[in-house]
Amino acid sequence: IKHGLESLKKIHIPKVVICSGENLDATKRKYIKLNLGCDIFDFYSHEESIIMGMEGVTGSKYLMDDFGIHEIINENNGEKVTPGEIGLLIGTGINNYSMPLIRYLVGDKIQTILPDEREKTGIYFQQYKTLIGRKDDVIYTPDGKKLNFLVDILHQRLDGIISSQLVQEKIDSVKLRIIKGKNF
Repeated sequence: IKHGLESLKKIHIPKVVICSGENLDATKRKYIKLNLGCDIFDFYSHEESIIMGMEGVTGSKYLMDDFGIHEIINENNGEKVTPGEIGLLIGTGINNYSMPLIRYLVGDKIQTILPDEREKTGIYFQQYKTLIGRKDDVIYTPDGKKLNFLVDILHQRLDGIISSQLVQEKIDSVKLRIIKGKNF
């Protein structure tokens, strides 16, 4: 994107950007808003087309109940999570008549919202707090512990990093690759 910014100044800048395909974290949102100067909305879906989520104009996020049936379950016991917990997203598609996917384990984790955090927006789909992403984005420690989503945390907390990647080739070491920005 950095190298394309000069050419962007010569074209029409959008009033709204709808992002999909990857999690839109605070750092990415800030970068897009800084460079394009427009509102940004997050959209969630996947190839199997059984679950869809959206961000509303107030910033609230919703799972679209009219697109598919979704469940959020505890990763360890398979029970439904309580409000505020993080769980695995499971979906049943209602639009694919030739090959329906029933209780399909998507692989993404999602954090539900507490009832008192729910915004009164007039939209009655289930609100969620955070879509965390795939459950297999982890670094393993030598003692078997899983460290989830370190790259996103590093990227969000360190100013001046344009992009980062953690690579684990051995159980006892991790490589950190970064693309430095001018404020690094």
